[in-house]
Amino acid sequence: MELTYICGKPFVDEGLAKLLSKHIRFELVMVDERLLQFLNNGKDWERKQTSIPGIFLLRLPSFKGRKPSICVEVNPVDSSGAPTKKRGVVVRSSTELEEIRKILDNEKIVELMKKIEEVNPSEVARAAKSSDVYEV
Repeated sequence: MELTYICGKPFVDEGLAKLLSKHIRFELVMVDERLLQFLNNGKDWERKQTSIPGIFLLRLPSFKGRKPSICVEVNPVDSSGAPTKKRGVVVRSSTELEEIRKILDNEKIVELMKKIEEVNPSEVARAAKSSDVYEV
């Protein structure tokens, strides 16, 4: 009996393996089709939410001879799923994502952020300052 492999896992039932294989290919085609449709029909700077919290698709406009493209925007979300920043970190390639991962995995960035938090005014102090507005 010959084994069929799907996603690196062996399947004994060839009928089920063929069905799953077609389904997986169909799902990949559907994702690609939706991305292509977003690229071709989306508006410049349009942001689409994904099923991954804090990850958005962003359609970049054409610029200096470069055609429109899609990138990933990493932007923390609030309890309703809305982005908390006007613009998050824009990632244009898997290579760029890997470089960002290496940077964020560096333990020294945690130390740096703690030092910055010590130096920066607290959020409470900022709120008190803004209530010091002269009303007419």
